[in-house]
Amino acid sequence: MTTWDADRILAESAKWHWIPPGATEVETDQIHLYVNAGAATLIRADPDPDPAADPAADPDPAASQGAGTGTAAELAPEGAGADSTPDTEDATRRLIMKVADLARRHGADRVMWGVGPDPRPANLLDVLQALGGEVTVTLDVCAYDLTTGLPTIPVPEGVTAGPVATREDTGAAMRVGAMVWGGDEPTDAEIDKQYDNLGDEPGLFLARHADEPAGSGGYTLAGPVARLWGAGVLPALRGNGAYRALVAARLRDAVARGVTLALVHANVGTSAPILRRLGFTVYGQRQIVTLLIR
Repeated sequence: MTTWDADRILAESAKWHWIPPGATEVETDQIHLYVNAGAATLIRADPDPDPAADPAADPDPAASQGAGTGTAAELAPEGAGADSTPDTEDATRRLIMKVADLARRHGADRVMWGVGPDPRPANLLDVLQALGGEVTVTLDVCAYDLTTGLPTIPVPEGVTAGPVATREDTGAAMRVGAMVWGGDEPTDAEIDKQYDNLGDEPGLFLARHADEPAGSGGYTLAGPVARLWGAGVLPALRGNGAYRALVAARLRDAVARGVTLALVHANVGTSAPILRRLGFTVYGQRQIVTLLIR
């Protein structure tokens, strides 16, 4: 049986990436990102092993002309190409410039950069913020070792949750998700497609309060790991146990499939405190930094 220590849990967290349907995926030897709705989300950006020896790392000076203050178009450091190591400010700026240039060439006007728990380069967050990057979301890397059994999660009477199995529940879960996360109301065609794709693999779950749709979320299998994602509850029904019911239902389903670790990237201001109360452990934090590049 798998033993889950902090290093293994953080390694599983680092491997967790999702690319939305319809996004443009871009990958080079050094950089991997996707562009969706004008935002480039970074998956991987490897520091140069020896920035001073890489003349291609120097940005085109013409690229920064006419750029607005605080954008990545202005990030070229003076003396680029001077002696430096991967964690110097100049080297980190060069890496950011490479990412910004690649994202801009694929239609993005901003980059969403996940930093932590063990960033490479180590000074990445400081340099991004110095260049105008803003921390827009902070996530706790939360996990629960299911080899010890399921946590005790109290769910009030009248609150239920489970995997969607009908078209009605599929539509309800999608509509709740759109209302919680600010998306568009799903069309009949989108609901049909989601319902038609239901199968043996885990997917959407729906929580109900007094038989009314209250919350939705899902999880994905990654070997012995359940990646819990997208759980949210309608504002008017928060505090009534729907989120806890979604956690409990997904964990029960995952354990029945042989999963031994539940992993969540949880917002520090909303779901993370609830998960800690349910017995999840926080193993690190991840900041999502938004950097304008127009």
